[in-house]
Amino acid sequence: MRSAIARGLFSASLGALLAASPAVAQDASKGFQFLYGSAEGAAISRQAFNGVVSLAMARKAQREAGLPLVQTVLAPGSTLENPAFEGCGEKPLAAVFDVDETMLLNVGFEYWDAGRPAGSTFSFKAWENWEKTGFDKVAAVPGALEAAANLRAAGIAVIYNTNRTSAHAEETARAIEFAGFPKPVPGQDLFTDGDGSGHKDLRRAAIASTYCVVAMGGDQLGDFSDLFSPKPMDIHARRATTAAPAIAALWGQGWFVLPNPVYGKGVVGDLDTVFPDTALRWTYSEGKEQ
Repeated sequence: MRSAIARGLFSASLGALLAASPAVAQDASKGFQFLYGSAEGAAISRQAFNGVVSLAMARKAQREAGLPLVQTVLAPGSTLENPAFEGCGEKPLAAVFDVDETMLLNVGFEYWDAGRPAGSTFSFKAWENWEKTGFDKVAAVPGALEAAANLRAAGIAVIYNTNRTSAHAEETARAIEFAGFPKPVPGQDLFTDGDGSGHKDLRRAAIASTYCVVAMGGDQLGDFSDLFSPKPMDIHARRATTAAPAIAALWGQGWFVLPNPVYGKGVVGDLDTVFPDTALRWTYSEGKEQ
C-alpha cells in the first residue's frame, strides 16, 4: 500500500521506515529494483490478484447455491487472538483494495525519491504535491486491471480504501483512472483519510455496512486491520501476529498481500535486529575455511 500519505519520518537506512508512508530516499536498487523492475515482483502481484479473483468467484458461487457468507472485515470488538466476522445477509459482494503499491505504482514519485541524496529525510511537502499533481505519472500494479475487470464483470464491486488525504480525493480518483481503471467516486467507491489518523478500520466498517466484503488486498498489514500496529512493536512480535492460528488462515483466503520491499513496517530493522539469534549466524572469510 502505498496506503497513503506519509505519517512518519524516513531516512535512507532500513531501520527508519514507517508503515503508512511513501518511499524512503535511497538509490535505485534493492526494493526499487524488485518492486518496479523485476519479473518476480510482477509475478507475485499477479499471483495475489489471481487469488483474489478465484476466491471472490468461489464466494459468488456459494451465494448462488444459497449458502450464507461472512465478511472478511473484522467485526467490532475483535482481537488478533479472537477475530470475529459478521454475516453478510443479502448485501452485494465487494472486494476492497488499498491504492498505493496495491492498485497503483507511484512510478514518478519513486523515481524522484530514489534519486534523493542518501540520508535525507522524507519530504511531506513533496508527497502532498505528488497527491495533487502526480496523477499522470502512475501505472497499474501487474494483474490489477485484469482482476478489477473480472470482478466487475461478475457483479462484484471494487472499492478503494486509501490513506491518501480526503483533501485530494478527486486527484486520487484521477490517478486511478489514468492507470486504466474506471474512475471511482469519492465517498462511494473511493474512501480516503479525512482525519489524518492513517487508520482504516472505521472506513472498513462503513464499507461492510453496505457490502459483503469477500476479499481485501493491500501491501501493509494496516490494509487488513488497525490491530496489527496499535503501538510500537518489536518486529519479531509483529511478524508473529501474522501466524496466530485464526489470522494465519486468512492469508490467501480473504486477505491478499501485495509485495512492497520499498517502505513500511515490513522493511524495518538493522542487521542485529533482523538477525537476533546469534546461534544461527554464520561468517566466512575468503581464504580461511571455517
